[in-house]
Amino acid sequence: MQPQPRRLLPYVLVLAVAVTADLTASWWLLPLATWAKGRHDPVDTLASTLPPPKVTRMAPVGHLRFDAAGNTYSTRGNTITARTPDGAESWSFEVPHEVGHFDGIVVDVDGTVYTTGTVGTIAIKDGAVMWRSTPEPKPNDGSEMALSLAIAADGSVVVGEYGELAVVERDGHIRWNTTKISGCVTVARIRDGVVCGEHELTALVASDGTPRWSASFTGNGYIGAVADDGTMYLTAHPQNVFMSGEESLIAVDAGGHEKWRHRLDGPPAGVAVVNGDVIATGGALYRFRPDGSEAWHVRPNDYLASGPVIVGNTIVAAGRHRVLGFDGSGRFLWAVDVPPDDRRFVVPELSTDGRGRVAAVTPLLDFAILMEITAANERH
Repeated sequence: MQPQPRRLLPYVLVLAVAVTADLTASWWLLPLATWAKGRHDPVDTLASTLPPPKVTRMAPVGHLRFDAAGNTYSTRGNTITARTPDGAESWSFEVPHEVGHFDGIVVDVDGTVYTTGTVGTIAIKDGAVMWRSTPEPKPNDGSEMALSLAIAADGSVVVGEYGELAVVERDGHIRWNTTKISGCVTVARIRDGVVCGEHELTALVASDGTPRWSASFTGNGYIGAVADDGTMYLTAHPQNVFMSGEESLIAVDAGGHEKWRHRLDGPPAGVAVVNGDVIATGGALYRFRPDGSEAWHVRPNDYLASGPVIVGNTIVAAGRHRVLGFDGSGRFLWAVDVPPDDRRFVVPELSTDGRGRVAAVTPLLDFAILMEITAANERH
């Protein structure tokens, strides 16, 4: 099982801990190579107008997430480690091998960590197991693999599999599950309901699983973000990497009706909603208004395929060669270099605590940095 849909997109961040002279755990500050510093000179046709954020290089991990208090939760092998905002270790937990291979993690605002493996889902709080599910035996055809996981508004956990969807209470009891769906490679919460699907999206009532509506879309659709009015923004891809197809950002209203779509320069990588507008990466960086009209787009000489994440007034996105900061009108602010790999197309995955810290991680390249964005790095 996997807590997130599989995509040919980045991985996540990186932590490491060292013991100082007084035996206190802290961030492991490694010497910065030339590629790990901010560029303050012109980048391609864009001129850097502000100093880059402070950059700390960290030892690699698999994935990293923040909670509401700014604590971090990272994976390395089959171990999950929690740290305070200053990097001190709070706890670590070794995921049992019986859970099977696990990939990413989902963290609730209170620090509860959820992860799914090929044969189970597990909830962890303060380093201890809250509950663990073990699915009924199924044929060895991949149908038991969880593909997506989300936290509903009431704190319950939504787990999507091939042809099955379940809502699990915070104490581990299954509220309901259903197999009357085509597939659940992507799930999201919407008001008092949940939506899941792949080629076809299905909305269900969160309390009892009653179907609300279904809608079909061309290709594979992942739910990138949900606006306050219930509008869902889908990142649509061809059905597989060997097929041509439209790579689009699609807006779908709360009733499952398509509002508008735009074809992007490349496969949509991420979506964020800011003051009702939607920011998206897909080769370039785009901003669209709620009615679908384009506010602006920018195409730096780098293929943007990670992010965006929003920190204050700054939009952060990443490509193969650098992490870039933009203001709300699309003006370039600063860049931090990333080591490219000419053999593979890999870009760092971005995550943020929403209060100034942004992590960029590419485990395949053993690359991980923490950027601290302050007022000096933003245009006001």
